[in-house]
Amino acid sequence: MKKGYSVDLSKVDKIDQRINFSIREKVNSWHTNNVSTYQKFLRNFEKMSITNIDFASKLFRVFADNTPKETEEVWRYFFANTDDMQTPSLLDKYETVLDTCLEGDNCFGVDLSTGEVKLHSNSNPEKMDSGEVLFSKKMSDLFFDGIPKRVRNYIVNMFTEDGNDEETLRIFVYTTMSIALISVPKLIENLINKRMQNYNLAYSVSYFMIFDKGLLKMQKKLTEIISNANLGYDFQMMADNLTRSFVSSSVSHGYNSKAEWKELRQEEDEETAEIIDSTLAKTMGKGGRKADFRTLEELCIGNKKAVTQLIEQFLEEEQETVSLAYLFYSLIVSDHISCRDYEAFHRSLVEAYPLADIKGLTKPQARYSELLVHANILLDDTKYKLYKEYNTIKWKKARKVIKKWLPLFTAIDQD
Repeated sequence: MKKGYSVDLSKVDKIDQRINFSIREKVNSWHTNNVSTYQKFLRNFEKMSITNIDFASKLFRVFADNTPKETEEVWRYFFANTDDMQTPSLLDKYETVLDTCLEGDNCFGVDLSTGEVKLHSNSNPEKMDSGEVLFSKKMSDLFFDGIPKRVRNYIVNMFTEDGNDEETLRIFVYTTMSIALISVPKLIENLINKRMQNYNLAYSVSYFMIFDKGLLKMQKKLTEIISNANLGYDFQMMADNLTRSFVSSSVSHGYNSKAEWKELRQEEDEETAEIIDSTLAKTMGKGGRKADFRTLEELCIGNKKAVTQLIEQFLEEEQETVSLAYLFYSLIVSDHISCRDYEAFHRSLVEAYPLADIKGLTKPQARYSELLVHANILLDDTKYKLYKEYNTIKWKKARKVIKKWLPLFTAIDQD
């Protein structure tokens, strides 16, 4: 590539139709024109910690939304706990490679640009191509051993029947990390080819993984976060947030049904079951539902006149469009609205108040999705102070608005 070569991002789709850029060239060209944007991405990445998970949540959603279908089949196979599932095609395809590296002094390399997987001898790493990322059982064990012993024992006890079968868990960790690495090229392709709302984040993640040893940095960051975790409180908070995010994402994208989650929650402890129940109540499934065109009055529950009057007051006082997410959340928690689909709620507002300055639904819909993950801590008067991310203007405003209006909606039917 010529020095100084650049791509006009506003014309990137037209360019793609004319010239068959490789993923590697696309991402490198984006970085040439967006160095400051990428540096901001790196700063946010470095700030991630057990008490600052906002950026980690964004990355989690990016990976979840762009995971290749064949990789999703592997995760279902590993975690569904059913005996009638066939071996996924991706696992079957690379079984020989993984077994060879598991038993012998070998490793495999993945070209993040082309997706090609090659076997290598650990004694001849110089044969590795420049675009490859190497992985082996020894590297997986180094990661596993890097986790503090108290956390490692916690994980072993949680995932093995007798709490003593550490080697089985090590093999499982190696296999899952291997499949995740093999899936990265397809994930990057999905990131670049999909029309994502956050265009720069997609390219930042792709550049990070292809050119900036991002996978190694993510592994180190994960070890750092786990090492600094307090198993009694911080670790539990992180686990709870991941549970909420995973349940919400899997249902809304159609990976799992609500019925499957309700069946699974029977096997969980009481606190985890409550988290699953509350998240399911706020999450709309993807498959086969018809668009909801009910009016605002039809959606409201209870003293409809009082509810709609308070909604009007909210719209007059809270002018930011994103605040509609806080309104919807308050209506749901106070049990004054019958739907859980933000789009249907937004549509009913536009119809009910045509003179109000109600803009597009994208921002409030995205903020509502974030609330499903963060609300339990954000609205807790003690817990929210422990996390740096909730000290930002964004979450301070969210907390202030919800804390003001939720009690008002809750009080309607109590008068």
